[in-house]
Amino acid sequence: MLKYLVREGFVDETYSDYMTYFYENSLTRTDKIFLRSITDKKAKEPSYTLDNPQMVISRTPVAYFEQEETLNYALFAYLLEDYSTNRAYVDKAKKLIRQIAENKCFEFFLGYCENAVSNNMISVLGMEWNSFIVDFFTKLDIGNAPTDPKTKSDIFITRYAYALLTLIGEDQQRLAYLDEPSRELLVSYLSKDANFLATDDCDDQKVALGIKRLNICFKIINAEIARPSLLKLVYENNLYILNIINIETMLKAFYSDADLSALQTANYSVIMAQADSPLAKYIHATIDAYMGVLLAECNEVITDEPGNAISLLNNAGISTEKKTAYISYLETTIADIREVDDNDLWGALLANPTAIDYTAANVITYFTTKCADVFDDVLVQYINGKGNAVDFADYLESDEMQNNVFSAIVMTVALDNSVYKGYLEQFKLQYPNFDIANLPIDKLAILDELNIIEMSEGSLVFIRENYDDYIYAFIANHISDYIAIVSTSGAFLRDEMLGLLDAKISDDEKISLLELEKAPISINGKSYSDAVAAHILRKNYAVDDFNSLIEDYSKYGTRSKSVILEKAINGIGNVLRILSNVDRQLISDLLLSDEVEVLSKKEIFKAIAINASESEIKQWLPYVGSGDFLDLDDMNKKPRFENNEWNEYILGLYKARKWIKDYNYSEEFDKFTASRWGKNDSKKKLID
Repeated sequence: MLKYLVREGFVDETYSDYMTYFYENSLTRTDKIFLRSITDKKAKEPSYTLDNPQMVISRTPVAYFEQEETLNYALFAYLLEDYSTNRAYVDKAKKLIRQIAENKCFEFFLGYCENAVSNNMISVLGMEWNSFIVDFFTKLDIGNAPTDPKTKSDIFITRYAYALLTLIGEDQQRLAYLDEPSRELLVSYLSKDANFLATDDCDDQKVALGIKRLNICFKIINAEIARPSLLKLVYENNLYILNIINIETMLKAFYSDADLSALQTANYSVIMAQADSPLAKYIHATIDAYMGVLLAECNEVITDEPGNAISLLNNAGISTEKKTAYISYLETTIADIREVDDNDLWGALLANPTAIDYTAANVITYFTTKCADVFDDVLVQYINGKGNAVDFADYLESDEMQNNVFSAIVMTVALDNSVYKGYLEQFKLQYPNFDIANLPIDKLAILDELNIIEMSEGSLVFIRENYDDYIYAFIANHISDYIAIVSTSGAFLRDEMLGLLDAKISDDEKISLLELEKAPISINGKSYSDAVAAHILRKNYAVDDFNSLIEDYSKYGTRSKSVILEKAINGIGNVLRILSNVDRQLISDLLLSDEVEVLSKKEIFKAIAINASESEIKQWLPYVGSGDFLDLDDMNKKPRFENNEWNEYILGLYKARKWIKDYNYSEEFDKFTASRWGKNDSKKKLID
């Protein structure tokens, strides 16, 4: 029989294997075939079924576990179990793990873990191959986040992660199952898996603790498919990144009445509606990072409730930069600036026109805390933006405070005039001797209007020296006091007095000033009132004005004309010398005056008669002693005129102006007679 078996090839050097078929507790034919595949280096599929993996392992030398033919799911499972319990075949397990690691046989793992990942595998890989994750990702070129839908590799990593997290949740020492690069890679990958919490079954507490110990924070969580109990643990343990998506997710999942419509602009207030919630505690634990999220998502509009806004601004964990940005977006109004502890933020509050209530208390508080001698630019801009003053009456606690605020406002020339005036008119203070230089004229005028500057000799001299553009307005506003001062001191200035004659003060006040000056004052080219001009002509007459006075006589008022006429009569000789330039009305008044001699009148008459009207000449005739010529207009009279040169001149004038037809000398009577025009006579133009 043996010879036959050998000759026919049924028995060879593997005869000893054959003989095992006939012994109890020997290898089955299936297992024997697997062993032959190892020795023949003809690998079976990893899923090849073994009847007795332990016997196969025991019959396989350690060295063979470096061959790929030993890659068998059943064999691998038994070695993992043995490694964690009996540890009879640890060397063989290590050889197999080393072979897989060196050859990067990750497809073997994908097949082995198609349905589940055992804790034994995680433990053995962790102890023998803690760079497994890095090697796995690198070999299979896996991205930094799972795809949607998940690939076979993504599914494996998810299963691997759940098993690993469970073990870590049991024992923190198992964090060593991952080297640092693998840990960083896995944490980064899982944090981007929005669907990671979508599992049917797991030990929620252990997994959540593992997530926490591995320091995984999910960037996005798909709450709709997440395991509710696990999601709750993730929420309660802050195992997610604070971003607007996760915040909204947690509000939807765990806040019963959250106003999500206000989330963009009133994020903090929505969260603080449940101040004891895990979310509220989470944001307070990472408040600066949360503030960054809030600012990034608010679209530069924040409508948090005042109390919540104040809470954020008083939180020491938030950077000043972020607080300042928050304030710039704030549309909620804080009533009292003192509620914000850090006064370095007050400037930002005032810079936002809606962030702080415009009250006297806030203005005074800011000034006394942040300003020196004047309102600073921030306070000025804030007040000007409001456009009106607020009442300080109840907030100036002492005379010192009142004086300090008053002085500061006076010096704050950047305030709009309406506001500047509105604040200053609340005070009843005055500068007895004003000495503030370099104020704009419009601000000085407001101080003067409010009677803040007392008219004193000291104030007068200072304003003369520093505000020459305003001196006349200042004096005009205090003219009675000014007159009293210059009347009793050495403060009178002639040029200043002359300037005041053009100012808007009464004639009586101007005359009172003129009484202080005895020297001549010219009125030539001036527009003084009649009363002032007449006073000057009487008391301060400038003889050099004579010619201009008689030339512009008709421009003056009644009282001035009376004085000018008087001076013309007294200086009639000078009038006659420039008669051609003398005002016609003055000539008429001279001719009509009883104080001018007839000879002078005749000389004046002859000089102007040629251009005078008929009515003027006939008005003047009686005043030059020739009133009898008016009888020529009475047809019932036949006047005769003495034979003299003057009468012949008048008759010649009448004839030349065609008021009579002719005149003749009567030797009989030694008089002149005139012939009138008849009804049928034609008045022809005379030709020399």
